[in-house]
Amino acid sequence: MNIWLLTVTFLAVNLDFFVLLLFLLKKFSVRQVVVGYLSGVVLLLVASFLAGKVLAQFLPEWLLGYWGSCRSTWPFTTRMMTTRPN
Repeated sequence: MNIWLLTVTFLAVNLDFFVLLLFLLKKFSVRQVVVGYLSGVVLLLVASFLAGKVLAQFLPEWLLGYWGSCRSTWPFTTRMMTTRPN
């Protein structure tokens, strides 16, 4: 595994969350913000790992792949289906 690729991916995925925490520096200490950031990242990592393990136990791999590709376009298709004409 390429550690630089993993690092850049991690930063890209979590950058918006980190920017939001920067605004909390006005209200909280740096230590509290860093602990909150790391707690949130670890919580999301563990939750996604457990969800993946549970899904992998009950569903075949090809179905998970198909579901993942459909899920990536889901917000756009849902918006189109729920928009009512004027």
